[in-house]
Amino acid sequence: MSLEKKCFVMSPIGPPGSEIRHRSDELFTHLSRPAVSAVGFEAVRADHIDEQGRITDQILAHIFGCPLAIADLTGVNPNVMYELALRHACQLPVWQVVSDDTHLPFDVSDIRTIKFDRREINEYARALSELTQLLRAFVNGTARYQSPVPSAASHSLGLSEQQTLNLYKLHQ
Repeated sequence: MSLEKKCFVMSPIGPPGSEIRHRSDELFTHLSRPAVSAVGFEAVRADHIDEQGRITDQILAHIFGCPLAIADLTGVNPNVMYELALRHACQLPVWQVVSDDTHLPFDVSDIRTIKFDRREINEYARALSELTQLLRAFVNGTARYQSPVPSAASHSLGLSEQQTLNLYKLHQ
């Protein structure tokens, strides 16, 4: 499986037919997928992975292996927060989006986050434009991703990013 041109979208998913699934599908359809497509990448969410094997291993492979990631923090879902923390710990690029009715926890509240009111159709267009600009600047090399984790903290165990990825591969 090549993850070279993929963007992993971390999102609460919920059971089919649930309000959570409906909201996540809406955000994926109107924000994540079009922004990612505009920069030549494919957006993929955990429930879109259709390979045989353990889903947890596949999610971890996407968290560590995709060059881009988007985290939907709406509802402060524990799984999404965990996945976000893994990207942060490895200083891998991730852009945060959230519905404006969500109060973000202190640890991620000061990180640039695209906020929008999902009840307003124009808000999706505005958020899409903002996210696309951020992704395009990163992909084109005109902007660098600045990790919220200071580099000294990421090396407290003495592991480089490559060593961390090797450790993950060894786990598999």
